[in-house]
Amino acid sequence: MSEVSRVSTYRVAGLTVQSEFPLPELTPCKVPGAADVRISRDDVPRSIPGGVRAMYEAQVTPEAVLLDIPDVGRILASGGTKISVDPAPDSRPEDLRLFILGSAFGAIYLQRGLFPLHASVVVVHGEAIAFAGDPGTGKSTLAAWMNSHGHPVLTDDVCVIRFSEASGPIAYPSFPRIKLW
Repeated sequence: MSEVSRVSTYRVAGLTVQSEFPLPELTPCKVPGAADVRISRDDVPRSIPGGVRAMYEAQVTPEAVLLDIPDVGRILASGGTKISVDPAPDSRPEDLRLFILGSAFGAIYLQRGLFPLHASVVVVHGEAIAFAGDPGTGKSTLAAWMNSHGHPVLTDDVCVIRFSEASGPIAYPSFPRIKLW
């Protein structure tokens, strides 16, 4: 890697993320100290030892998920702390971000013992209410409608849940936008 990368820091789902890739979908922050997750441009292998092929072009082990996406690149999410990205020569930044913020972060959350849920979440009377369902079934549309009627959107598309013995499940906000086509 001959170019010098600028590292930016973000917050998502209660985690501090340092990334060599701009991630405009996330909330920037100036938190001093170590990051929970680092995203860097690296050489990513074509396979991982003991990897079991999952859907699409993915290989999975308990500690790592390797994505090999044609015309986008290879992305390795490992140990709950690192996302390594090896972009394809003509990959578009928005395509890379789609897989970094979607599948790769989903793997990171699971590796950290968190539960990512494909859902939109609104707050009603201080309680988080999640709408889960297949893509295109109206989760984001319902969240936008609820928001227009005074119920703030906590998160859209991905809700990360942490479980606490003291307080039960806690829903953390992820991306500060509503994903409507």
